[in-house]
Amino acid sequence: MREEKILSILDKLGCLSRSQLQMIMGIPDVRMMNKILYNMREYLHHTFLNENVYYLNKKGREQIGAQKEFRKTSRILHHVMRNDIYIFYH
Repeated sequence: MREEKILSILDKLGCLSRSQLQMIMGIPDVRMMNKILYNMREYLHHTFLNENVYYLNKKGREQIGAQKEFRKTSRILHHVMRNDIYIFYH
């Protein structure tokens, strides 16, 4: 259940850092969030920008039926900052 919610949030927002996912999911413990993301590694790609930034891979998109593919580009930092604003005002 928790994993499906994370996958759908990543589909909606494109990419999220670990701390952003932690805020959205309301999980206060960093170790617990890291364990959840580690267990979901077959559905996620990640890159490092001060902390890990996660986005869906092909298997993750197929799992939830996502149509849109997020590609890692030079604008990934812009996406992460945009999501900070979304989280703050939503």
